[in-house]
Amino acid sequence: MVSVAPNAPKRPARVPSRGARFVAVLWKCFWLLCVVCWPVLKWVISLDVAFHLARMFYFWDTPGMFVGWTFSLHFAFLTLATYFVSTYRPKG
Repeated sequence: MVSVAPNAPKRPARVPSRGARFVAVLWKCFWLLCVVCWPVLKWVISLDVAFHLARMFYFWDTPGMFVGWTFSLHFAFLTLATYFVSTYRPKG
């Protein structure tokens, strides 16, 4: 184990670049917009997923429709959006 002397100079804090700060602000604004619109957005996306579920059951044996994959992608987006809104918190 390597010990550091108490008088050793500390590294200066890394200051993020201007572009990185801009992207961080945009990401925070996007998160805030999603959180504020989430009650309505959740219902819209859930109805879309329910529609694709019914469509998947109806067209299941139709060749060339790929409704299982379409439903899976819509359901994955709903799951990802729910996770993003409920657990993610931007820094700062």
